Amino acid sequence: MRTIMMLASIAMVGVGTFCIANASAAFASTAFVVGIAMLVIGVVEMLVSRNTSINEDRGDMTFPVGGMLMILVGVAVLSGVVSEDITVAAVFAVVLARDGFIDMFSVGTDFADNTKEENGIFGLGMLCAILGFYLIFNSMLLNLATQMLVGIAIILMGVRRFVAALDIKYSHQGFLTGNEERLADAQMEEKRAMAKAKEGIRESKEAQRRIEKIKQDIANERRTMNDTTMRKRMGE
Repeated sequence: MRTIMMLASIAMVGVGTFCIANASAAFASTAFVVGIAMLVIGVVEMLVSRNTSINEDRGDMTFPVGGMLMILVGVAVLSGVVSEDITVAAVFAVVLARDGFIDMFSVGTDFADNTKEENGIFGLGMLCAILGFYLIFNSMLLNLATQMLVGIAIILMGVRRFVAALDIKYSHQGFLTGNEERLADAQMEEKRAMAKAKEGIRESKEAQRRIEKIKQDIANERRTMNDTTMRKRMGE
């Protein structure tokens, strides 16, 4: 599954590059290729979600939801429902921005505590969100070729899914037996414990910052009161 996901992601990057190379052409000329790519990656994501532990590892169901969304976009493009440049830009903007927001909020903004990989994921998510916003307002700004922007969006989607493929560690427990299942359980528990520990560290640091802020406010308040008292005495 991991290899299939990686190959599908690389294929998406190839499709995005193809769209950029044909930036001057109308979207309709590449709609079939784009639609097939979206449909394939959506099906692969559903298979990965079904046959691996990625949902349990992540602690959510964003992966299969993303797969269903890709399938929906693929069907819409192949059926011709999504064909006009404005509609195409809006659809890809929403899908790309959604991916970006998920990555940004899942990692968080505590960059000092995040690993390099997590900060990289946050940066990729921010890039996706920015391009998603730009796609909506492209006609009011630089008015770049929609085909080129769609190509860049597909490349970012492919890169994001390639990174996600690296998280696929082992098969779903329904496909494991004996020691392999116990190992899978232990690895999952380790991930959950590490995530809880990291969240606890973040909460502790936030509490410490609040405490320091409150102490500073109290010190400033006392200083102000002392100054006021001294002025009053001097006035008397």
